[in-house]
Formats: sequence, structure tokens, C-alpha cells
Amino acid sequence: MVFDLGQEGDEADEFMGKFFERFEIEVGDYDFGLYFMMEGEGLLYHLFRKFIRRKPHTFRREVLTVGMLYNVILKGKWECDAISEGKYS
Repeated sequence: MVFDLGQEGDEADEFMGKFFERFEIEVGDYDFGLYFMMEGEGLLYHLFRKFIRRKPHTFRREVLTVGMLYNVILKGKWECDAISEGKYS
């Protein structure tokens, strides 16, 4: 989604909030951090979280495409497993 629409951080969070509201999607198990980086989540945040807080952190995110969002609209509910495995039809 970052590449499709140029959304990340606060803009992505706002976009997804409006997406759920506009299309009356049940939030289900949606997790912002699974698909998008937080605002300011860079190298310093990574080092702080990994070495000072001793919590895992990665820059890798699940791919989220416009086609996947369309399928969620059709289904009416966000289900991460179905989205990532392409089970919506």
C-alpha cells in the first residue's frame, strides 16, 4: 500500500480509519503495525526497541494492495489470514 498509494505513518492510519468508516467494514483482527510503519519508525527506533527495551523489531511488513482492500469491501470484514492467503472471493 505504501507503494500503491504512497501512504505510511499517520497518513496511512487516517486513510485506513476512513476506509473502515466509509465502507462500513468490521475491523476484525486488523493491526496497523502488520502492514504499515509508524510515524518516525526508523533506525533509532529500531535500535532502541531491540537493544534497550529488548523487544523484537523488524522493518518488514505484510504486503497490502488496493485489490486486497477491494476484496475486504466485498466481504465486509477484515480477516488477516484470509487477506494474506487470498481467500476472499
